[in-house]
Amino acid sequence: MVARKELDLLHRIWGPERHIKKKWQILHRKSPMEALSGAMVPDRFLTVYDLRMNRKMSPVPLSLEPFLLKFMPAFSSRLALLSTMGQLIVFDAIAGPASAAMMEHVTANGAIGISLDISSSCQCIAVGDSTGYVHRFSISPDSVVNSFSRPTEFADPIIPIEPIAVDDLSAALSSIPMPVTPSKRLSDWPAELIKPRYRPTPPIPDDILESMRMVGTIGYAPKPANRRPNQV
Repeated sequence: MVARKELDLLHRIWGPERHIKKKWQILHRKSPMEALSGAMVPDRFLTVYDLRMNRKMSPVPLSLEPFLLKFMPAFSSRLALLSTMGQLIVFDAIAGPASAAMMEHVTANGAIGISLDISSSCQCIAVGDSTGYVHRFSISPDSVVNSFSRPTEFADPIIPIEPIAVDDLSAALSSIPMPVTPSKRLSDWPAELIKPRYRPTPPIPDDILESMRMVGTIGYAPKPANRRPNQV
Protein backbone atom coordinates (compact mmCIF):
# COMPACT_ATOMS: atom_id res chain seq x y z
CA MET A 1 0.00 0.00 0.00
CA VAL A 2 2.84 2.37 0.86
CA ALA A 3 4.59 1.59 -2.41
CA ARG A 4 1.35 2.28 -4.29
CA LYS A 5 0.99 5.64 -2.56
CA GLU A 6 4.57 6.42 -3.51
CA LEU A 7 3.80 5.69 -7.16
CA ASP A 8 0.74 7.91 -7.01
CA LEU A 9 2.83 10.70 -5.51
CA LEU A 10 5.48 10.36 -8.21
CA HIS A 11 2.76 10.29 -10.87
CA ARG A 12 1.38 13.61 -9.64
CA ILE A 13 4.84 15.20 -9.41
CA TRP A 14 6.56 13.96 -12.58
CA GLY A 15 3.63 13.31 -14.87
CA PRO A 16 2.51 10.11 -16.63
CA GLU A 17 3.87 6.74 -15.61
CA ARG A 18 6.05 6.41 -18.71
CA HIS A 19 8.18 9.27 -17.37
CA ILE A 20 8.38 7.76 -13.89
CA LYS A 21 10.31 4.61 -14.80
CA LYS A 22 13.74 6.21 -14.50
CA LYS A 23 12.88 7.96 -11.24
CA TRP A 24 11.41 4.75 -9.85
CA GLN A 25 14.62 2.86 -10.69
CA ILE A 26 16.53 5.34 -8.54
CA LEU A 27 14.10 5.14 -5.64
CA HIS A 28 13.52 1.39 -5.58
CA ARG A 29 16.72 0.89 -3.57
CA LYS A 30 15.25 2.82 -0.65
CA SER A 31 12.60 1.82 1.79
CA PRO A 32 9.23 3.48 1.02
CA MET A 33 9.43 5.90 3.94
CA GLU A 34 13.06 6.82 3.17
CA ALA A 35 12.21 7.33 -0.49
CA LEU A 36 9.49 9.81 0.42
CA SER A 37 11.74 11.69 2.88
CA GLY A 38 14.71 11.89 0.47
CA ALA A 39 17.24 10.16 2.78
CA MET A 40 19.86 8.11 0.92
CA VAL A 41 20.83 4.68 2.27
CA PRO A 42 23.31 2.23 0.75
CA ASP A 43 22.35 -1.14 -0.68
CA ARG A 44 22.64 -4.14 1.59
CA PHE A 45 25.06 -5.75 -0.82
CA LEU A 46 28.83 -6.01 -0.77
CA THR A 47 30.46 -6.02 -4.19
CA VAL A 48 33.77 -7.89 -4.36
CA TYR A 49 36.29 -7.52 -7.20
CA ASP A 50 39.03 -10.08 -7.84
CA LEU A 51 42.02 -8.03 -8.98
CA ARG A 52 43.99 -11.14 -9.85
CA MET A 53 41.55 -12.03 -12.62
CA ASN A 54 40.18 -8.49 -13.09
CA ARG A 55 36.57 -9.52 -12.74
CA LYS A 56 33.59 -8.80 -10.54
CA MET A 57 32.36 -11.52 -8.21
CA SER A 58 28.81 -12.15 -7.10
CA PRO A 59 27.46 -9.52 -4.65
CA VAL A 60 27.29 -10.65 -1.05
CA PRO A 61 23.90 -9.94 0.63
CA LEU A 62 24.16 -8.34 4.06
CA SER A 63 21.84 -7.86 7.00
CA LEU A 64 22.91 -4.23 7.51
CA GLU A 65 23.77 -1.17 5.43
CA PRO A 66 27.57 -1.15 4.89
CA PHE A 67 29.32 2.12 5.67
CA LEU A 68 32.95 1.32 6.55
CA LEU A 69 34.96 -1.85 6.08
CA LYS A 70 38.47 -3.04 6.88
CA PHE A 71 40.25 -6.24 5.89
CA MET A 72 41.68 -8.31 8.72
CA PRO A 73 45.51 -8.36 8.43
CA ALA A 74 45.81 -12.02 9.48
CA PHE A 75 43.21 -13.29 6.96
CA SER A 76 43.11 -12.81 3.22
CA SER A 77 39.33 -12.63 2.73
CA ARG A 78 37.93 -11.84 6.18
CA LEU A 79 36.84 -8.28 6.87
CA ALA A 80 35.04 -6.16 9.46
CA LEU A 81 32.07 -4.07 8.37
CA LEU A 82 30.41 -1.19 10.21
CA SER A 83 27.05 0.44 9.53
CA THR A 84 26.07 4.02 10.29
CA MET A 85 23.80 2.75 13.08
CA GLY A 86 26.83 1.31 14.87
CA GLN A 87 26.39 -2.36 13.96
CA LEU A 88 29.64 -4.29 13.57
CA ILE A 89 29.99 -7.62 11.78
CA VAL A 90 33.06 -9.74 10.98
CA PHE A 91 32.68 -12.28 8.19
CA ASP A 92 34.41 -13.88 5.22
CA ALA A 93 33.82 -12.17 1.88
CA ILE A 94 33.95 -15.45 -0.04
CA ALA A 95 31.80 -17.57 2.29
CA GLY A 96 29.27 -14.76 2.82
CA PRO A 97 27.37 -13.60 5.92
CA ALA A 98 26.82 -17.22 6.99
CA SER A 99 30.46 -17.19 8.17
CA ALA A 100 29.92 -14.19 10.46
CA ALA A 101 32.13 -14.52 13.52
CA MET A 102 30.47 -11.71 15.48
CA MET A 103 27.55 -9.32 15.22
CA GLU A 104 27.56 -6.49 17.73
CA HIS A 105 25.76 -3.19 18.19
CA VAL A 106 28.68 -1.02 19.15
CA THR A 107 27.35 2.50 19.65
CA ALA A 108 24.76 3.56 22.23
CA ASN A 109 22.22 6.36 22.70
CA GLY A 110 21.68 6.74 18.98
CA ALA A 111 25.31 7.56 18.18
CA ILE A 112 26.53 7.11 14.61
CA GLY A 113 29.64 5.07 13.81
CA ILE A 114 32.10 7.29 11.92
CA SER A 115 35.43 5.41 12.02
CA LEU A 116 36.72 1.84 12.03
CA ASP A 117 40.23 0.47 12.40
CA ILE A 118 41.95 -2.85 13.10
CA SER A 119 45.29 -3.30 14.87
CA SER A 120 48.24 -4.74 12.96
CA SER A 121 48.25 -7.75 15.29
CA CYS A 122 44.60 -8.49 14.35
CA GLN A 123 43.74 -8.74 18.04
CA CYS A 124 41.85 -5.45 18.51
CA ILE A 125 39.07 -3.65 16.64
CA ALA A 126 38.32 0.01 17.41
CA VAL A 127 35.14 1.86 16.46
CA GLY A 128 34.67 5.61 16.89
CA ASP A 129 31.23 7.17 17.14
CA SER A 130 29.82 10.67 16.74
CA THR A 131 29.78 11.33 20.50
CA GLY A 132 33.58 11.14 20.77
CA TYR A 133 33.87 7.63 22.23
CA VAL A 134 36.13 4.84 20.98
CA HIS A 135 34.81 1.30 21.48
CA ARG A 136 37.48 -1.41 21.53
CA PHE A 137 36.97 -5.13 21.03
CA SER A 138 39.79 -7.57 21.76
CA ILE A 139 40.25 -11.32 21.87
CA SER A 140 41.64 -11.24 25.44
CA PRO A 141 42.21 -8.74 28.26
CA ASP A 142 45.96 -8.74 27.61
CA SER A 143 45.73 -8.41 23.83
CA VAL A 144 48.58 -6.79 21.90
CA VAL A 145 47.88 -3.88 19.57
CA ASN A 146 51.22 -3.98 17.75
CA SER A 147 53.24 -7.18 17.52
CA PHE A 148 56.50 -5.27 16.94
CA SER A 149 56.00 -2.37 19.32
CA ARG A 150 58.95 -0.45 20.72
CA PRO A 151 59.13 1.38 24.04
CA THR A 152 58.17 5.01 23.92
CA GLU A 153 61.12 7.38 23.77
CA PHE A 154 60.88 10.10 26.39
CA ALA A 155 63.11 13.10 26.96
CA ASP A 156 65.94 12.73 29.43
CA PRO A 157 64.82 13.65 32.94
CA ILE A 158 66.19 16.87 34.40
CA ILE A 159 68.77 16.09 37.07
CA PRO A 160 68.20 18.32 40.10
CA ILE A 161 71.14 20.48 41.17
CA GLU A 162 72.31 20.12 44.73
CA PRO A 163 72.31 23.44 46.57
CA ILE A 164 75.67 24.94 47.52
CA ALA A 165 76.17 27.11 50.55
CA VAL A 166 77.48 30.60 49.93
CA ASP A 167 80.29 30.22 52.47
CA ASP A 168 81.40 26.79 51.19
CA LEU A 169 84.85 27.43 49.74
CA SER A 170 85.49 23.77 48.84
CA ALA A 171 82.48 23.46 46.50
CA ALA A 172 83.27 22.89 42.85
CA LEU A 173 81.51 25.54 40.80
CA SER A 174 82.06 23.45 37.67
CA SER A 175 79.45 20.99 38.94
CA ILE A 176 76.77 23.51 38.02
CA PRO A 177 76.07 23.32 34.28
CA MET A 178 76.19 26.62 32.47
CA PRO A 179 72.96 27.43 30.65
CA VAL A 180 72.98 28.19 26.96
CA THR A 181 71.65 31.71 26.45
CA PRO A 182 71.68 34.09 23.47
CA SER A 183 73.34 36.81 25.55
CA LYS A 184 77.10 37.20 25.86
CA ARG A 185 79.06 36.17 28.94
CA LEU A 186 81.34 38.42 30.94
CA SER A 187 84.33 36.28 29.96
CA ASP A 188 83.76 36.82 26.23
CA TRP A 189 86.41 39.00 24.59
CA PRO A 190 85.43 41.59 21.99
CA ALA A 191 86.21 40.76 18.38
CA GLU A 192 88.73 43.60 17.93
CA LEU A 193 90.94 42.07 20.64
CA ILE A 194 90.94 38.57 19.18
CA LYS A 195 93.23 37.44 16.38
CA PRO A 196 93.02 33.82 15.22
CA ARG A 197 96.37 32.06 14.87
CA TYR A 198 96.94 28.74 13.19
CA ARG A 199 99.74 26.21 13.67
CA PRO A 200 100.88 25.16 10.22
CA THR A 201 102.65 21.84 9.83
CA PRO A 202 106.41 22.38 9.67
CA PRO A 203 108.19 21.16 6.53
CA ILE A 204 109.82 17.73 6.52
CA PRO A 205 113.59 17.94 7.17
CA ASP A 206 115.90 17.32 4.20
CA ASP A 207 117.69 14.39 5.85
CA ILE A 208 114.40 12.52 6.13
CA LEU A 209 113.49 13.24 2.50
CA GLU A 210 116.90 12.00 1.31
CA SER A 211 116.59 8.68 3.15
CA MET A 212 112.95 8.15 2.16
CA ARG A 213 112.06 5.07 0.09
CA MET A 214 108.88 5.29 -2.01
CA VAL A 215 106.58 2.28 -2.31
CA GLY A 216 103.83 3.33 -4.66
CA THR A 217 102.47 6.60 -3.28
CA ILE A 218 103.73 6.00 0.29
CA GLY A 219 107.18 7.06 1.48
CA TYR A 220 109.13 5.19 4.18
CA ALA A 221 112.07 6.71 6.08
CA PRO A 222 114.00 5.60 9.19
CA LYS A 223 113.33 7.52 12.37
CA PRO A 224 116.07 10.01 13.17
CA ALA A 225 117.84 9.38 16.43
CA ASN A 226 117.48 13.00 17.54
CA ARG A 227 113.64 13.01 17.48
CA ARG A 228 111.16 11.68 19.97
CA PRO A 229 108.38 9.24 18.99
CA ASN A 230 105.24 10.85 17.49
CA GLN A 231 106.98 14.21 17.27
CA VAL A 232 106.37 16.44 14.27
